[in-house]
Amino acid sequence: MAPRDSTLRAQVDLLTSQLEAMQLEMRELRNQISALTTSPPSPSTIAIDQLPQSREPQVSTPDTFSGAEDLQIFMQQCELSFELQPSRFPKDNHKVGFILSYLRGPAARWARPILSDKHHELRKDFTKFSETLDAAYGDPDYRLRATRQLRALVQTRSAAKYAAEFQAISSGLSWNNEALCSQFYEGLKDSVKKEISKDPPETLRAIIALAIRIDNYQFDSRRQSEKAKSDVDENRTTKPYSRSEKSNKSNAINLFETEEAGPQLSLVYPTTQTARRSTPFSHSESSQE
Repeated sequence: MAPRDSTLRAQVDLLTSQLEAMQLEMRELRNQISALTTSPPSPSTIAIDQLPQSREPQVSTPDTFSGAEDLQIFMQQCELSFELQPSRFPKDNHKVGFILSYLRGPAARWARPILSDKHHELRKDFTKFSETLDAAYGDPDYRLRATRQLRALVQTRSAAKYAAEFQAISSGLSWNNEALCSQFYEGLKDSVKKEISKDPPETLRAIIALAIRIDNYQFDSRRQSEKAKSDVDENRTTKPYSRSEKSNKSNAINLFETEEAGPQLSLVYPTTQTARRSTPFSHSESSQE
């Protein structure tokens, strides 16, 4: 009996130790779960693919370029795509290839050596490619022409349209803010300049906004004045006669009707006129015939 009791006691001790070990392990698991639910995970434990990816905006494709169009506008459209969608153009060869795909006609024939050679030096250097393309199709006198156009530009319509034309021409020039403000002011209408001169703004954006507000106010004022004047003129032409005016006119003009001539107007007494109309000729006139 003793060996059997000792064996049972050993099995119970083993089971007890295993149970204690399991309880300890469960306690540690509970502590870990509570720690995860109360504190956010550290940045190192977040996978890269779990991070939110920023979506690049959609950009309109540039117009094709054959050499007759404005090269500066074409390049600005391409550079806008490079800026807003950098993942599509990580290297210079991607940018150059994108521009080459939009060349047509004479410009495409000019770029044929670059297109046919994948290892061409200009395909790997966007700056040199842009300079070479500008030398071939750019306008060397662009700044000179733009300067002349800007100095000759004056406001003939609204201030908003004048400001749009002014900014379109001046965008390619390197004038400072003071020069742009001065030139914009000189081209405005005298009535607008008079109001701006009372408290001139210091930036081009501010003077443009002020000029547009003043011009709109003056335009609305002119329309209201013209409408008020037309209403007054219309009232004068459509004013009805008074009773006294109607009676005076009826006494001055007598309307009568005969069998021969119908309605007639006369300023003499109707009885005398009627007698003369009944006998067209006198006795002496009939005897002479």
